[in-house]
Amino acid sequence: MQPVMILRPLQRQALPTPSKPTSKLFRLAVPHLRQQSLRQSSTQTHSQTDTVRPNFIPPPTESSGPLLSRLPNRALPSVQKSRTWLKTLPAFVIAIILSSLAIFNYQKSSSSTVNSILYALRTNETARSVLGDEIYFASKVPWIRGELNPMQGRIDISFWVKGRKSPGKVKFVSVRKRGNQFVSALAVTRGGLG
Repeated sequence: MQPVMILRPLQRQALPTPSKPTSKLFRLAVPHLRQQSLRQSSTQTHSQTDTVRPNFIPPPTESSGPLLSRLPNRALPSVQKSRTWLKTLPAFVIAIILSSLAIFNYQKSSSSTVNSILYALRTNETARSVLGDEIYFASKVPWIRGELNPMQGRIDISFWVKGRKSPGKVKFVSVRKRGNQFVSALAVTRGGLG
């Protein structure tokens, strides 16, 4: 019959404490040696856990298709600081300015003041003799120049119109003097678009 070997886990042996203090130097060194051995064991365990890393799946690239599954072990993509917004900022500012001008111009062209001016031109005999019948804006997208502020009583606008005979430029000025007193002037200049 062969002897059976029983394996027992190794236990850390404590540093021997002398029954009799041999010297003052040895008594001072024993606690220091115990702390040093504990520090070495803790750094060894940390270094072993730090080096063990799971296998990461590489992050998706720009040319790869849509990400249909998200796995916990996927590596994060690299963060690159891009300054493409500096190139697109002038285009964005120009687009905002143009759209603001278009919105304000549309507000002017659809205002009741401009509609009243067109109605006055259509019903005025002098304007109809100069421009002809069916007076309307000269272009599909009319551009109203000047200030149109009826709340403050300041209107100074000009725009192009056309009738059956010829096109012309209309200028309308209205200024509030006192209270509800207005001074208004409407002028039509016959001529080509410019």
